[in-house]
Amino acid sequence: MPVVNVVRITLILCFTAWCLIFPPRIWTYFLHLRSRQSISLQKTAKEKNEAPTGYGAFTDEGKLIHYVEQVIEGAKTGAFTYFAHPDLVCYRGSRQLYAEQMRRLCREANSCGLPLEINLLGVDESRHYPYEYFWELAAEEGCQVVLGWDAHAPEQLLKPEAEKRLREEVKRLGLNLLDTVTLRSIG
Repeated sequence: MPVVNVVRITLILCFTAWCLIFPPRIWTYFLHLRSRQSISLQKTAKEKNEAPTGYGAFTDEGKLIHYVEQVIEGAKTGAFTYFAHPDLVCYRGSRQLYAEQMRRLCREANSCGLPLEINLLGVDESRHYPYEYFWELAAEEGCQVVLGWDAHAPEQLLKPEAEKRLREEVKRLGLNLLDTVTLRSIG
């Protein structure tokens, strides 16, 4: 397996909130594509069981639980190198339920050997992520994390000051930072 420096690469097989909404039959198709090394994780399936993603706050407890169930289903496929933007879901209901569900997500990620990505773009552009409360929970659960860019342009990779700030934050939170990650086999 190739080992790569996570911050320096622009395209790897990662698990992101945008691909969590796929129903089971889509996972089967995804795994077929995976075997052909042809994959796009930025497309969303516009189906009835679509789970919420990071844009737009919601308070529906059932949607949060459904989201976490789909994350777990995807994680268990073994198809992903890491989970990008795990803190992007914008649930604004019960803090207790959020903590329970995010701990569940973190425990399953750990059991699947799936690191969580803490995203530098949010730091660089002062977005609503990284969401500190999520990362506090992830630290308590002992999750492995990687730094990653949600780079939409090559120049976004050339901002070492954002990386430095995020590394300091990761250390302050007590997160288990990986500097490299082994890409999962796709064949």
